[in-house]
Amino acid sequence: MVAVAGTVAIATAIVSPVGYFLTALRYELHEAQGTADRGADSVSEFAVAHPDTWHFEEPWLVHILARISARNDPTHRRIIVPDGHVLATAGPVVDGPLIQRHAVVTDGEKEVAYVEVTASLRPALLGTAVVGLFGIALGTAVFVALRAVPMRALERALRSLDQVLKSLRESQAALAEEVTAKVAALSQAEQMAQAMRHLALHDPLTGLPNRVLFQDRLEHGLHSCQRTGAPLAVVVLDLDRFKEVNDTLGHQAGDRLLQELAGRVQAAVRRSDTVARLGGDEFALLLRIARLEDARTVAETVCRAIAPPVVLDGRPITLGASCGVALYPQHGADPQVLLQRADVAMYQAKSARGGVAVYDSAHDPNSPARLQRLTDLRLALEREEFFLCYQPKVALASAEVLGVEALIRWGGRPGGPVPPEEFIPLAEETRLINPISLWVLQRALEEVVRWQARGVELSVAVNLSPTNLEDPELPAKVERLLAQTGVAPQRLILEITEGAMMTDPGRALEALTHLHQAGVKLSVDDFGTGYSSLAYLQRLPASEIKIDRTFVAAMVHDRGNALIVRSTIDLAHGLGLSVVAEGIEDAETWETLHALGCDAGQGYYIARPTPGRELLEWLKSPPLPLARTA
Repeated sequence: MVAVAGTVAIATAIVSPVGYFLTALRYELHEAQGTADRGADSVSEFAVAHPDTWHFEEPWLVHILARISARNDPTHRRIIVPDGHVLATAGPVVDGPLIQRHAVVTDGEKEVAYVEVTASLRPALLGTAVVGLFGIALGTAVFVALRAVPMRALERALRSLDQVLKSLRESQAALAEEVTAKVAALSQAEQMAQAMRHLALHDPLTGLPNRVLFQDRLEHGLHSCQRTGAPLAVVVLDLDRFKEVNDTLGHQAGDRLLQELAGRVQAAVRRSDTVARLGGDEFALLLRIARLEDARTVAETVCRAIAPPVVLDGRPITLGASCGVALYPQHGADPQVLLQRADVAMYQAKSARGGVAVYDSAHDPNSPARLQRLTDLRLALEREEFFLCYQPKVALASAEVLGVEALIRWGGRPGGPVPPEEFIPLAEETRLINPISLWVLQRALEEVVRWQARGVELSVAVNLSPTNLEDPELPAKVERLLAQTGVAPQRLILEITEGAMMTDPGRALEALTHLHQAGVKLSVDDFGTGYSSLAYLQRLPASEIKIDRTFVAAMVHDRGNALIVRSTIDLAHGLGLSVVAEGIEDAETWETLHALGCDAGQGYYIARPTPGRELLEWLKSPPLPLARTA
C-alpha cells in the first residue's frame, strides 16, 4: 500500500511542473525566433536599399532593432557581421539561464550579417517552480490520503486521482492550445503588418516602390552623400503618348503596358539603383552615379529599352519617353528640390519631342530670373519696348526686292536688347505669343501703309507660332486688321513652320485654308527641319517654301546639304511653289542657289534686318554686292 501511495504521489508531483516547463520553453523559443526573423527581414530591406552604406547607419540599425520586438519581456538584440563584429545592439542585458536564436541578413545577393536575439528562461523557471510546489503539495496530499484511508476506499481514491490527472491533462492541453493559438495569431498579425507596410510603400500595379518609399530612399541617399561627398542623380521619366493608349484601348490595356514597361526600366538599371512609379505614367530613378554624363547615359539606355513595340491583343504599341536629370549637389541638396528640378528637366525634354534633358535654371518656371523675365515680358507691350526690323527678300535672278520679313526685337532694357531666341520661347510657353503676334501683324501692316504713301509697294511677311494656329479666331482677327489698315490681302504673307502645322494638323489646315481663301499668301518657314509629309504639304494652300539656313549656309562646301537644297527646289517647283533661301552670307552661295533655280533669297549678304525708315534709305541705294549682282 505504501509503494502504491508513493508512486501515485511522485507521479502527481512531477507531471505538472515538467509539462508546464516544456510548454513554456516551446513558447519562448518560438517568440525569440520570430523576433530574430522580423529583425533580419527589416535589416535586409534596409541593406538592399542602401547596399554600400547600410553597415555605417548605426542609428537606423538600432532603430530597427528597437521596434522589432513584439514581447512584453525584455530581450537583448544584436546585429553581427560574419567576422564577429557587432554593428548595433538594443535591449537590456538579460540574466541567465539564456536561450538564443539567429536569423540571416542578406543584401539581395549574399549573406552579410545575422540578427541574434537572446532571452532569459528565468520567468519560465519561476513559473515551473510555482507549479512544482503545487505538484509537491498535491502529491503529499495524495500520499497522506492513500495512507489514511482503508483499502476498501483505495479504489474510490484512485478514481478521484484519475479525475484529478484527467483535469490536469485537460488543463495542459488547453494551455498548449492557447499558446499555439497565440503564436498563430502573432504570426498572422506579423504577416498582415508586413503586407500593409508593403502596400503603403509600393505601387500595387507594378510592384515598384511608390513616391513615399522613393522619397525616403532619396533622403537616406542624400544623408549618406552629404557625409561621404559622393554625388547622386535623380531621373524623372514620363511616357510619351500614353494617354492615347488609355483613350483608344482602355485602362486595362494601359495597365498591362505600364507593367511591361516598368519591367523594362528595372532591367535597364543596376540592382543597387531604385526605380519607382510616382503615379500615372511617371517614373523616377535614384542613381548612385559619379558623373552627370553617366546619369545621362543611364537615362538614354532606359529610353532605348522603352522604344521597342509592346504587343497588346495582337497590336504592336510603340511609346517614347522623356527623361529629366538633376544631380546632387549641382542642382540642389534637398529631396523635394532635386525631384522638382528633375521634373522641370523632364518637361523640357518633352517640349523637345522626347529624349533626355539635364536641369537648366533658364528653363525653370520657378527660377527667380525666369519669373522676372516673364514679368518684364508681360509689361513690354504696355511699355512699348518692342519694335520691328525688316529684312529684304530679293529675286536671285534680277536682284529685285520682292518684299520684307518683319522681325520683332525687344529693346529698352537696362542690360541691353533681349535676343529673340530668349524671349520668343518664353512667350510661346506662356501663350503671350498670341497678343505679341497680333501686335507684330498690326505694326507691320501700318508700316506697309506708310511705305505705300511714299510710293513703295512691298509685301510683308509675319511669322506665326503653333499657339497662334490653335486660336479659332485667328482668321477673323487677321481679316479685321487688313480691313482696318486697308492693306490688300495679297500684300501679307504669313510664315508657318512645319512643326507648327503638325501640332494640330486638322485645325491648322482649316485656319490656313480660310486665310488663303481671303487672299493672304502662306509660306512654309524653316522647311526641312520639321515633320511634315509630302501628302500634307500638297494639301496645304501655300505659295512658297523657305529653305532653312542650316542647309543653305554650308551648301557650298557640303555635298550633302547641297543635295538637300537641290532636291527641295525641285520638289517645290514640282508642287507649283516658289522657293526662298534663308541665310545667304556670300556671293558664292547666291550664285550657286541661282544656278540651282532658287527663286529668291534673304540673308546678311543682301541686308541685315533694319527699322522701317532705314529700309527706305537702303532701297534708294542698295549696297554694292546687290547692285553688282543686278
